[in-house]
Amino acid sequence: MIELFNPTSNAVSLADMSLSDGSQPHNPRKYVFPAGVTIPARGYYVILCDGSAPASPTNTGFGIKANGDLIYLYDKPANGGSRLDLVDYGVQAKDYSIGRVPLGGSNWVLTLPSARAANVAATLGDPFQLRLNEWMADPASGDDWLELYNPVRNPWRWAAST
Repeated sequence: MIELFNPTSNAVSLADMSLSDGSQPHNPRKYVFPAGVTIPARGYYVILCDGSAPASPTNTGFGIKANGDLIYLYDKPANGGSRLDLVDYGVQAKDYSIGRVPLGGSNWVLTLPSARAANVAATLGDPFQLRLNEWMADPASGDDWLELYNPVRNPWRWAAST
């Protein structure tokens, strides 16, 4: 699912705005919000993303990939159709969501699922408990690799610099 939040003090119409994903970056109107869809002031709108069901007022008709993708929100063509927002996400942790914390802010973090409510940041594991578990150098085919093991229940965040 995708949850939209309206941080303003006025209702916002989503009619003729659209969503798309990274599989069709040149198709900003992959899903178009129908007439009559609004988000109340400081309210939420949730739309399902079930790729096995047709698009409808409550479903985009495309799924959200667990291994990462891009999700785009576009303005209506009458306003120029510009991109209003996007999230570029990586592999998703099972039973967690990603959300902006603080609510309406600019930071995307791992969150506890909280549809139609303020986002709650997930408690992350201690990276000092991670262990090198296995590695392979110079395999007969493919790239070198290494495996990390997380012995605690909480997920941890990998922050790599490029």
